[in-house]
Amino acid sequence: VEKKAAAFSSGEKRYIWSHGFSYGDWCAPNENQKQWMAKKKWISTAYYANDCALASKIATILGLEEEAKAFQEKRKCIENAYRNVFTDKKGTLKNEFQTAYVCPLYFGMVSGEERKKYVDYLLKELELYPDYRYNTVYFGGGTPSLLDLEDVERILKRLDIAENAEVTMEVNPKTVDFDKLCKLRKIGINRLSIGIQSFDEKYLKILGRMHTSEEGIETFENARRAGFDNISLDLMFSLPGQNVEEVLKDLNKLLDMKPEHFSIYSLIWEEGTVFFEKLKKGILRETENEIEAEMFEKIIDTAEKRGYLHYEISNFCLEGKEAVHNTKYWENKEYLGIGLGASGYLENIRYKNQMKFLEYYGLDLKDTMAFGD
Repeated sequence: VEKKAAAFSSGEKRYIWSHGFSYGDWCAPNENQKQWMAKKKWISTAYYANDCALASKIATILGLEEEAKAFQEKRKCIENAYRNVFTDKKGTLKNEFQTAYVCPLYFGMVSGEERKKYVDYLLKELELYPDYRYNTVYFGGGTPSLLDLEDVERILKRLDIAENAEVTMEVNPKTVDFDKLCKLRKIGINRLSIGIQSFDEKYLKILGRMHTSEEGIETFENARRAGFDNISLDLMFSLPGQNVEEVLKDLNKLLDMKPEHFSIYSLIWEEGTVFFEKLKKGILRETENEIEAEMFEKIIDTAEKRGYLHYEISNFCLEGKEAVHNTKYWENKEYLGIGLGASGYLENIRYKNQMKFLEYYGLDLKDTMAFGD
C-alpha cells in the first residue's frame, strides 16, 4: 500500500480506483475519468468496515487528512449499524452467523412493490448505455431468484440477447420451486448456479444457510425436471472444524449428481465478520495451511478422475461446459454491470455502482456514471 501510494502521489494528481471488497485497480485516470472525478472526488468505493479502514490508511499516506477522517467515521457508522441490526440491547448477537448474509434482496426489497421499483430503476440505468448485443447475461449479486418472474422477463425483453447466448441466474434453494423453475426456463434463463455450499447439516448451520441438504438436492432435481441441462453448483470447503474426509464426502455427493459445472471455494476469514471475531477469541479455528492444501489437491484429483476439467482456480466443468460469462472476467474482457452494487468494465474503465438503495435511486445518473453522455 505504501509503495503504491507513494507512486501515485508523485507528479500529476492521481486516483485510486477500487472495484471490489478488498482489492483495487491502481491506474492513472484518462481524460474521461478526470472529467467524471472532477465532479465526484473520492478515494475508494468503500462501504464495508474493513474497506473503510484500508481507504483511511491510504488517504493518510497520501496526506489527505479530511478524507482519512471521513472514512474512519464511515467505518464507525457501518459497525454501529451492524450492531443495531444483529445484537440485542446487551450487545449479544441475535444470530451468530447472520452478518455474513446481508444481501440487498433480503434486507432492502421485502415487498413486491419495492422489487418492481428496483427493476424500474435498473431499466432506467440501461438507457445510459449503447444498445449492445449480449452473448452472456448473468443475474447475480445477492439473491436474484427472489425477483418476480414478470420483473425478470422485463429485464430480458429489454436486452438484445444473441441466439444461443448463455443466460445464468444464481439461485438459493429456498427461493424457487418446480413451478418457478419451469417458468424461468420458459422466459429465457438457460443456466442456473445453485448455492448448495455443503451437504452436511452441521456446516450449513455454521454458514447460516436457510436450506437443508435435502432441499438443495431437491432444487437440483427440480431444475433437471424443468429442462435445465446446464447447471452449476457451489460448494465450500475448509470450514471451521472440517476435515479432509468430510470435504471429499461433500464433493463425491456433488459429483454423483453430475452437474455440468461446479465452483468450490475455501472459507475466507474477513475482518469485521462474526467468523473473524470468533477466530480471534479462539471459539473457531482456522484450517491449517497444510491441511487446506491437501483438501484442495484431493478435490482436484477426485474431480479430474470423475471426468471434470479444472479450467480455473476454483472452477471445474465437463467438456465444453465452461462458464462463458465468468470466463470474460478471467480473460479481462469488457462487460456491462447494472444495478445496485454492480461492477463493470468498459473502455478500459472499471466502475462500481452505489451500494445503498436510496443513493442508487437518487443518482443524477448522467452526472455520476462514467459512461453517460
